[in-house]
Amino acid sequence: MSKSAIGDSGIRACSLLPGTSIHALVALVALFSLRRKRPLEFRLGTGAMRSTVAIRPVFQRPASGCFVGLFAIIVPIWILSPVAPAKQVFTVFRNHGGWDSYGTATLVGFDYVVHMSEEVQDASLTMPRALNASFLFNNLFGLSIIITIAFTIRDIDNVLATPTGTTAVQWILNSTGSVGGTNVMITLVSITLFAAVIAEVAAASRQLSSSARERDAPGHRWVAHITHGSNIRLNAVMISFAVTSASALVNLGSTTALNAIISLALVALLISYTVCIGYVALRRVRGQPLPKRKWSLGKLGLPINIAACLFLVPLFVFACFPPTASLTAFSMNYGVVMFTGVIFLALAYYAVHGRKVYVSPVVHVDCESEK
Repeated sequence: MSKSAIGDSGIRACSLLPGTSIHALVALVALFSLRRKRPLEFRLGTGAMRSTVAIRPVFQRPASGCFVGLFAIIVPIWILSPVAPAKQVFTVFRNHGGWDSYGTATLVGFDYVVHMSEEVQDASLTMPRALNASFLFNNLFGLSIIITIAFTIRDIDNVLATPTGTTAVQWILNSTGSVGGTNVMITLVSITLFAAVIAEVAAASRQLSSSARERDAPGHRWVAHITHGSNIRLNAVMISFAVTSASALVNLGSTTALNAIISLALVALLISYTVCIGYVALRRVRGQPLPKRKWSLGKLGLPINIAACLFLVPLFVFACFPPTASLTAFSMNYGVVMFTGVIFLALAYYAVHGRKVYVSPVVHVDCESEK
């Protein structure tokens, strides 16, 4: 379905819902979920925040059902959209980034998700199971949608040049030819993103509060403060929510700045994974004992650790690459510059103040075990 056949008004109607407005919706729901007669605390959360969540069962169960709604997107698109030949899908490649090889073009832009284990009961056993299940189902869902896109996207240039500002909207609009159907499908995606935002803010707040508890964050006493009458470190939640909201609003002024922030987060995640897994692998090589845990990889532990490091190191390098080979001030990947700056500031803070107050998390575990 061409853009002219749908009409500019239809395209504008489809471009209103997705985007930064989703985060505004998160802010509104968070504000309305606060109670006046009790200390300020979020009524939203994930499984790890179940102690204070009044709205969670009302919202998150329907939100989980939106994953099933993925099939409500895939099936109509397969029925309504012309399907490309399999030979074209699996043998024709396009390098829009101008890279010298398709291998480089494929590796640039790889991404991950964040999981949290803070305050999960029996985390040493529960989290590995949850991660494995998440990996399995997300890959199955992701593979199904990728195959659907590959067979039905057809005019890639038209989708990339979308006036809606979101390629997914243009793809669904071209496939269905229906503005109403596109809005329904994008609504399902938006609700799922809404739930993901809640989970990510919860994860970030738990990581921040954990750092504050170990005294390695500026203002750690205030950040680690637990709200009276609840088990929530509200200050950490509010900081995470404020930073997330501000980051989302950056997109209104500069997509380059937002991409730099996203790249910084990705680079930091990859290097943190590499350091942690590499340290565990080093202890295995040296024959040093690992902390007691309920989940063990057994004899496959060392090979898996080495394979993970070999997988992460190239990704760390490619995460620093710009999206296109032709560099400009707008296409440059500033994530590596920001990462270097953050590392410098962190080292300076640790040298001046942090090393005097920091308490290793291992010390907490040892003290508790001795008691």
